Amino acid sequence: MNKLAFCMVPVALAVSAAVSADEKEQITSIENIVVYGEKAGRSLKDTTTSVAVITSEELANGQSDSYVDILSDIANVVFSDSLPSIRGVKGEGIAIGSYSFTSGAKARVAVLTDGVAEPFVATLTGDLGLWDVQQIEVLRGPQSSNSGRNSMGGSIYVTTNTPSMDKLEASVRAGYANKMQSKELSAMVSAPIIENELAYRFTVQNVDREHHSHFQLAEGDSYSFDPKPIELTRINAKLQWTPSQVDGLDMLLSYVDSQEEGFRYWGLGGPDLSKRIISSPRNTDTSYARDKEVNSEHTYLKTSYEISDNFDIELLVSDVDYSYEFHQYPLVWHVRMDDESQTVDGKFSFAFDDGLSGHFGVYKYDREQAFFNKGIYEGDDESSSDAIYGEVTVSVSEQGQVIAGGRIEKEKQHREFRAASGASFIIANDETLYLPKIAYLHTVDEELTLGLSFRKGYNSGGGDFNWASASVYSYEPEYVNTYEFSVRKSWDDVLNLAANIFYNDYSGYQVFATGDSGQQWDTVIHNVEDVKSYGFEAELTYAVTDSLTLSGSFGSLETSIEKANSNNQHLLSQELPMAPSATASIGADYWLTDNVQLSLNTRYTSAYQSKILRKHFAEAQISQSDLYQTDSYTETRFSVAYIADNWRADAYVNNAFDQDNETAMDRSPMTGEIVTGQLTEPRTVGFSVTYNL
Repeated sequence: MNKLAFCMVPVALAVSAAVSADEKEQITSIENIVVYGEKAGRSLKDTTTSVAVITSEELANGQSDSYVDILSDIANVVFSDSLPSIRGVKGEGIAIGSYSFTSGAKARVAVLTDGVAEPFVATLTGDLGLWDVQQIEVLRGPQSSNSGRNSMGGSIYVTTNTPSMDKLEASVRAGYANKMQSKELSAMVSAPIIENELAYRFTVQNVDREHHSHFQLAEGDSYSFDPKPIELTRINAKLQWTPSQVDGLDMLLSYVDSQEEGFRYWGLGGPDLSKRIISSPRNTDTSYARDKEVNSEHTYLKTSYEISDNFDIELLVSDVDYSYEFHQYPLVWHVRMDDESQTVDGKFSFAFDDGLSGHFGVYKYDREQAFFNKGIYEGDDESSSDAIYGEVTVSVSEQGQVIAGGRIEKEKQHREFRAASGASFIIANDETLYLPKIAYLHTVDEELTLGLSFRKGYNSGGGDFNWASASVYSYEPEYVNTYEFSVRKSWDDVLNLAANIFYNDYSGYQVFATGDSGQQWDTVIHNVEDVKSYGFEAELTYAVTDSLTLSGSFGSLETSIEKANSNNQHLLSQELPMAPSATASIGADYWLTDNVQLSLNTRYTSAYQSKILRKHFAEAQISQSDLYQTDSYTETRFSVAYIADNWRADAYVNNAFDQDNETAMDRSPMTGEIVTGQLTEPRTVGFSVTYNL
């Protein structure tokens, strides 16, 4: 029996996944991996965008239960406590903490599940639990021409499994991990109601764990709630109809109910981060704690109709109802955000034998928000986006194709903010964006494709209240022009290579900076005139023998602020936060027997800056690296799987050497001691058992 079993091929072929030994005899060619996040349904081989694709097999053992875990091996992707930083672009942008409420700032990295955008408020939510997922794509670089808002830095596109039309499917997984007392129970059932015409799929997942860090209480103090539990319950029900009377029609109705409790991403108090004690507000020895609850309901109807061999249409209609609420102690806050949005996305696609293909679409998005921090501020928001988009692929020679397209998007926002002190303001934006893209794809032979591309990305502007000057100010949109050269190469289904070289030219890049007063407490959102970044990603998967497969990735990145206004000259030559100059990973999967597979992976992240340096520190001759530089680190994980018939049993170790690896750092300007920081999760040993009917 041939033991090689791999089903992982990204542009970032950075993570590998094993399936049962008799399922495959070779690695999956990049020509056979479909990328959904660009709306064109191209193979990975014909995609000039830098894309990492993680298949369901990589998720099968339960070793990774969140985006933070599963995406951390990808080149030029870094996590700390929120959305990923991709190529040095912080995913949450300036939409952090209270700025997410007061300014209405937008994230820079979009997360979409089956084409429906996930809301983002202040911090990462909804990433825990990866059950019944078909694949996850990480698209690096601006995706604004595809996804519109919130995707200047890239996007994460999650595709879940669809109902089974011809047979009964069922599976259940139970898992446990020691460090966080993590318990998981997940189940799925799918079957046809009318064979090959009407089918359902029902999934449920519950993850129940505790915070791995320690909460410290001052003498005589106590919490009114237990801050340690973290729990997620997600239910997904799908109904798919492909009526036999209407050839080519496919309708999929989906409902997702997700409930998440607990706050996961606290900073740790210094000077010794290894004690993993959650930081405290000034003048208290009690750790920050939040009793947080996030509820989300997604409903969507996706209808596709194949008009003929050359034409088809697709319509996605969705409604998302999202609430985010927490009570905080000892700095007492009661915060809530309610967010409801509706999206309509219609697309017409065409393809002909002469190489002409493409799609055109219309898009409409409406959102209403209401928010408050009780006794401090409240507000509400109405936002909309209307867009037309499309692209056309034309064969210009036997080997060459030109892909041209873009997006025209009109955004409106009306946001009212009212402080308890009596201060109030209105943000009113109305802007039209033009977001072109063009690429040239050259097929050298059946195994080698080269590409050149240009894309324009953006993120919205807005306004905020400056508490230092008691005045309202506005900030402009941020833009990026991205140029890339791509290589896709496969050798006889034994070795796959994918690489992208990129150059980014940002204008109006949004950062936190010093206001006109020059005082350290005067913080505003500032548009930096000119920021540059460049680098590359290269990844390889190699089937050494029928039993052994190796994978590796390397990312290189350089960032620099090139031009700033007269009040922020200290920003010049600073690096962007969360932008390590080097990231790398190497992995091996070995079939010890026909049923036993061993996996090992080590990743490396070089030192980087976790914040932009403020003006008053620069004037005191303090550098960015003095305060905010993390140490470089490596981290190793391994697993063993036993796979037989309908069963599989997995055991794994994450952070095998229990290293205290820094992901964020903030030091005292006076003493140089660590004030706060963040670490990767400690060593965790876990196991899971899965049964598939």
